Amino acid sequence: MAYKPTLTVDVEFEGATFTFKTPDEAMSKVFAITQRCIAEGMDAAAIDAQPPADLMQALTQVFVDGVIAWEGVEGEESFIACNGGTKRAIPFEDKVAVANGYLQKRAELQAGKVVSAAPGMSITEPEAPAESSTKATNSPASATPPAAETVAEA
Repeated sequence: MAYKPTLTVDVEFEGATFTFKTPDEAMSKVFAITQRCIAEGMDAAAIDAQPPADLMQALTQVFVDGVIAWEGVEGEESFIACNGGTKRAIPFEDKVAVANGYLQKRAELQAGKVVSAAPGMSITEPEAPAESSTKATNSPASATPPAAETVAEA
């Protein structure tokens, strides 16, 4: 069996599609912060309920470093081009939600699970649904390592 890395992942949010590549440095920060929280005695529910500020900042960096393209992002009068300046201009909460969607989708692809369609703020491991699929949609994120599968476009 050949190695088939996931090179890009699409995340849907508020009618737009955000295409991610793996933001290695930002992802390593998210995992390190999550592990620190666990070592300090926080359980997954506590981390989800009140994520530390440095974790939220790391998630915004996942967005800025990871998003390589988008469709359906509109400004006052027209669609907005995806570039460094416009990625930073996206509201903080939206960057965190989209980054969480990315983390969740990667975790779901790795586990071969289907994901619900609602984005959220969770960084904990999702519960396994009854059926499996390699195509997933956006939902709360997990702090599990990235998948090694190719995302098939529908």
